[in-house]
Amino acid sequence: MIKQPPNPLLETFFNCAVDSRYINHYLQLLAQRQSYLEHQVTQLTQALQQKHLAAAELALLTGKAPPPLSSSVLWESDDVEQNKQLLQYLPAIFPGFWNVISPDELAQLIGITEKLVIPSPYPYPNYIQVTTLITQIKQLAEPQQLGIRNLCHQLLKKYTLKLHPAWLPWLLDTHTSDKPTFA
Repeated sequence: MIKQPPNPLLETFFNCAVDSRYINHYLQLLAQRQSYLEHQVTQLTQALQQKHLAAAELALLTGKAPPPLSSSVLWESDDVEQNKQLLQYLPAIFPGFWNVISPDELAQLIGITEKLVIPSPYPYPNYIQVTTLITQIKQLAEPQQLGIRNLCHQLLKKYTLKLHPAWLPWLLDTHTSDKPTFA
């Protein structure tokens, strides 16, 4: 499409017919509303996360399986650090993870709105790095471990993933009653 030069008559009409004070006021109102809505989303996300943590903790105390998360989102956390850790754990738990689940698909599954940038080729962790990550994950609070474990169980049900043998004892921990099956 060829860009045409601006029409001077049309520009004059817009400059006369539209008062920039109204536009600026409207833009300020829109910015305030957007800020308010972002604050509401943050509060609701935190409340939902607290609800899931409380449910996981209750399930841990009662020995029952925690309630499932929503059908499309398997992991909900607005904690950037937790999400970064999750991006380290999953490829260590499941070798070839990024060959099965795309970064965009994982972002959708775990409720991340920004695009995940994964280096290509992805440097999968060696055995020493895997054992270090196992130690790190065991140091997390029980509800966090339970959440990651349940996410892994759900991923195993939904996708054909290969489990790293070193993670099997952690994944089959007795805190959850819904055990995955391994083929």
